Amino acid sequence: MSRGQPRLITSLRNVPPGTNGGVSLLGTAAGILGGAVMGGAAAAASAVSAARAVLPSALSHLHALGSHRATRSAWALMMRHSHVASLVRRAGVREPSLVPAMPGELSGPAFGVAMVALGALLGLLGTLLDSLLGAQLQFSGWDNERKRVVSTPGVHVKHLSGCVVLSNDGVNAVSILLVTSLAGAVMWFM
Repeated sequence: MSRGQPRLITSLRNVPPGTNGGVSLLGTAAGILGGAVMGGAAAAASAVSAARAVLPSALSHLHALGSHRATRSAWALMMRHSHVASLVRRAGVREPSLVPAMPGELSGPAFGVAMVALGALLGLLGTLLDSLLGAQLQFSGWDNERKRVVSTPGVHVKHLSGCVVLSNDGVNAVSILLVTSLAGAVMWFM
């Protein structure tokens, strides 16, 4: 899809489209955009989860008791569970005296923006890591008979990049494992 010639991530030399480890501006931008969309989806899912955890109980208590004091007691009841309190804070639902923000904790729109930015950063990292692993551990060659990039060595195949260590699925699995582990570690502290 990219109009420009891809470049090998390890040497920046031009390579044919389809070469493992080849990167383009369009492909990198797509990785960033995809990560940002995933970050936005995660933020939206967190907000929905918080609302689903809080609203039924809150509405029943508020309806039954109907006073400011009842409102405060309903919030207190829900906030006794730390996982509910955390979800509520992240979604930006707040009764100030009962759900204080933790120091450095993001909530509401700031949490959503942070998730989109984190997703974009992880999308970039995943794209580059996948290309780097592909360039090093996945064979790419030019088949002179078929006039295309291939992933296995052969008599009429000129080596372009990598060696035969991992398949495309293997590179994808390692990239996904590393990036999602990093994302989980970052989210632990968010």
